Amino acid sequence: MAVIHNYMVFLYITTIIIASGETFKTINTPSVFSKSIGRYLQDENANKSKACAASLNKVSKGILDEILWTIQMFDAAGKLPPGILRGNGGDLGAFDECMAIKSAGTQKTIFGKYCLGTINNNIAYLNHNESFWTVYSDYNTVETKSTILNKLPSLKFGACLPHTCSANDFEQFYKSLNINMIFSENNCQSSASPVELDGIAIGTLVLLGFVLAIIIVSTLYDVYNHYIYKEEKTLSPLLTAFSAFTNGRKLLKTNSNSNQISCIHGIRVITMMWIILGHRVKVTVFEVMLFNKADLPD
Repeated sequence: MAVIHNYMVFLYITTIIIASGETFKTINTPSVFSKSIGRYLQDENANKSKACAASLNKVSKGILDEILWTIQMFDAAGKLPPGILRGNGGDLGAFDECMAIKSAGTQKTIFGKYCLGTINNNIAYLNHNESFWTVYSDYNTVETKSTILNKLPSLKFGACLPHTCSANDFEQFYKSLNINMIFSENNCQSSASPVELDGIAIGTLVLLGFVLAIIIVSTLYDVYNHYIYKEEKTLSPLLTAFSAFTNGRKLLKTNSNSNQISCIHGIRVITMMWIILGHRVKVTVFEVMLFNKADLPD
């Protein structure tokens, strides 16, 4: 069954490429991408907001004029990646590059907005390839097809457009390119608007703050008794359990005793050295393969 499932995944992804390969060219070339924005803006039937349309118009013209921030917006968006037939599930784009985009020389500043889109499994795509459904004779009903679709991988792509565009604007724009991606504001982020903390994030911060407060109180109690009161024998183990002072001394302690295997310490040092050396060699030798080489220090 595993072989059959892999074969069906292969047919499915091949069908996606055949059905969408031509349309993906519109997001792989800057000039073609700019013209696609122009056609989208001229389409009166397209459901687009005025603010997003105005920003996209500046992006379209900026790409043709080779303005840096507009080229960065195109560059940060996901493209049709290599290796899809080997299981590559899409292109997440360049999140940091998109978030750093800020227009220059315009009356209203335009920031980049990153959204993660998903190309869901679609029967319309698969109908282009009859061999997909004829692998088994019982894959003919819509119900069975839907069950199969739920087991197939979804392709994910990162999109970068102006911050004035909503998730629906993202969806409508890519739909105009015949790329049926689904977007949600929960998977979007822009430097123009601060990230809103949900209940889980707030709870986590409160918990971490509580632990930090215990560490500070425990450390102050420990230091006071050690240097001022100078009565370490009266210290409560419970009150010093979170002390950075006591635990730090234990971690940095270099004394040895007869119960230790001293050669282990040498092995630890050698291991740390080859880990650091290995990372350095990897960065140097495979520098050409780094994604964010421009962010590396000199």
